[in-house]
Amino acid sequence: MAHRLLRNVEADGWERSDFPIICESCLGDNPYVRMTKADYDKECKICTRPFTVFRWRPGRDARYKKSEICQTCSKLKNVCQVCLLDLEYGLPVQVRDTALSINSNDAIPKSDVNREYFAEEHDRRLLNKAGEMPSLEAPEDESIRTLYVGGLDARVTEQDLKDHFYAHGEIESIRMVLQRACAFVTYTTREGAEKAAEELSNKLVIKGLRLKLMWGRPQAPKSEAEGGGGSDGAIQPPPAVVAHSGMLPRAVVSQQQSQLQPPAG
Repeated sequence: MAHRLLRNVEADGWERSDFPIICESCLGDNPYVRMTKADYDKECKICTRPFTVFRWRPGRDARYKKSEICQTCSKLKNVCQVCLLDLEYGLPVQVRDTALSINSNDAIPKSDVNREYFAEEHDRRLLNKAGEMPSLEAPEDESIRTLYVGGLDARVTEQDLKDHFYAHGEIESIRMVLQRACAFVTYTTREGAEKAAEELSNKLVIKGLRLKLMWGRPQAPKSEAEGGGGSDGAIQPPPAVVAHSGMLPRAVVSQQQSQLQPPAG
């Protein structure tokens, strides 16, 4: 084949990765799964480009699994590299496309050279798409140094957040609010918060969870009629996050609603 004649792996566009794109069923329940990694060990079954193959055993009584397609094709179709099922719905690609009325015109060329060009163009398209995603715009209030992190669950710890955020600046505090599945990361300087927002926006993934990153906002000042009881100026989540509080227990929601009602005259 054409790519076998080329010696420069990087120029030929051969794919090299550090972790596979797989679904939870193929990964298994064992948190200490051990994988073997072999660079350029196999040709992708779709585009025939050599790619990094991962092999592991998801359970003690399970059969060994290995990646079958490259990550470029996996991202194009949003499928698992092993079972080729949709990562979101767990359905075969044809069933998903029919149900969602998706027209897939990405026919793989038969020529070796055209296949490689096709794969490289889609790699470039994915990179351009990632670059076109809207960035996190910093608020005008220079005193805001807090970032809101949403979409957490019990697997994410304070140390996990610290490991991902400390590289962008000195952290003043990390406040986790597990009832609302969110956390607030406050930096000592505005520059650190802006750098973290720029670097982590649309890219924050911790323990397989794609997290939402937004700027915090200062709490509105309390009126004298409310007696000043409550928070001491802590950063509040964005309005869209407050609307999500319907997931809280009824007792908490009713308490919040009673606090919003004006006092009886």
